[in-house]
Amino acid sequence: MASPDGRAHGYARLLAYSALAAFIGIFVKLMSGIAPIEILFFRMAVAGVCVAAFVLVRGKTSELSLVELPRTLLVVVFQGLNTGLYITALQYVPVSNAVFLLYTAPVFSVILARVFLNERIEPRTILGIAAATVGTLLIVNPSSLALGSDALLGNLLALGAGFSFAAMAAVSKSLSQKVSSAYVPFWQYIGVAAFCIFFLSPSSLSAGIANWWQLLGLGFLSTAVAYILFMQGVKLVKAQHVFIITSVETVFATGLAALILHEMPSWLALLGAAFILAGAYAITKGSGDKIQDKTQMRKKR
Repeated sequence: MASPDGRAHGYARLLAYSALAAFIGIFVKLMSGIAPIEILFFRMAVAGVCVAAFVLVRGKTSELSLVELPRTLLVVVFQGLNTGLYITALQYVPVSNAVFLLYTAPVFSVILARVFLNERIEPRTILGIAAATVGTLLIVNPSSLALGSDALLGNLLALGAGFSFAAMAAVSKSLSQKVSSAYVPFWQYIGVAAFCIFFLSPSSLSAGIANWWQLLGLGFLSTAVAYILFMQGVKLVKAQHVFIITSVETVFATGLAALILHEMPSWLALLGAAFILAGAYAITKGSGDKIQDKTQMRKKR
């Protein structure tokens, strides 16, 4: 199983991922005249090219050779579902609903880790999930949530996005033990970008050029670099801990919005940030994970 030092490196990579992913909202807010599907396509295309270039420079193109086809396809499908369901949900419910339900991923990740990876559910995981959930709810502001029947479809779509996010991480966890940290992101990006092509219009290229630096930042920093760090973290950290750590993305996003967009957080948001940080601390302060997950046990044998 991963050593304490290995877990510390894993937590650090997940925190770095969260910091870079927090810029997604900033880059998107700074764009204009471009449709969501176009943003998704250019984001995935830029990220795929960047990962491929990174592997090419290192002279290890064999790392991208297609292996474990069923699991690779599952990762691509779950990533596509996560992004597609989330974007669609935003058309039916407020952003606060979509963000809060997307971050039900920690709950789903615990269930999936127990069922498919044979990870014992730890008390500190339950504490971390509770703190992250309360913190996210406070940040998005409970009073802004839409709970009526007219919001049912959007809420279900956002909930599906949270489940897909957790499922993607669970499949990636087992796959990450056999492939490089660039493998899963590369095939995710190529698969989703290929799907998006069918929904582009003749004006999509000009929209992309008009927002070139935002898309470059979104694709390179917040996607390519961020998800390589994410995969490195997933390899070293228990699946049930991953989304509790990455929930600090909402804290980083709140801070960046205040610094760059001058969107000052409310006292509720600051209290929510404290809850999320407390949940992450509850996970990272653990002195040792004595129970190996199923993949780690198989590797040791």
